[in-house]
Amino acid sequence: MTTGMTSESIRLLPFQVRPRAGEGIRSFIARLAHANHLKPASLLTFLREPADRRGLPSWSRLAAVTNRDPDALRLTLETRHCLECGSAMPPADVLGRRALHCSQACRRIARRKRVPLSPPRKEPCLICGTTTKSQLGQRRLLCSSACRRTAYLKRQLQSTHADP
Repeated sequence: MTTGMTSESIRLLPFQVRPRAGEGIRSFIARLAHANHLKPASLLTFLREPADRRGLPSWSRLAAVTNRDPDALRLTLETRHCLECGSAMPPADVLGRRALHCSQACRRIARRKRVPLSPPRKEPCLICGTTTKSQLGQRRLLCSSACRRTAYLKRQLQSTHADP
């Protein structure tokens, strides 16, 4: 005689929550537990297979308490999409912030949409006076390598005359 419960003997939880795409199994179980006034750790322990109380929760047991198809539930919880390009990303069952983009390139594109580059300013070169383009945060307004060299030599002369 076995003491384990089958999926057919598992009853539905009274309050159901809708799974969010890409939220991960632990987050879904925590929301489901709070909706049913349970401790998330207790529900997580119940959802594991009886022979293995320390592993991951069983998708079949989770589907049985939520009255959902196990494959559809797993696909919904584990599939995340990049906010920029829409490509599929791995599940987010990690601590900390979830990645919203699939790559550094997508993160950079999204940042440029939020914070566009400022237009270049036109200001005179500090050495020769010709008009140059400068970006925000540029330290010195110099037009060419010859002007940069001249400015460097002037700074060197000033520093040697300042130190007696």
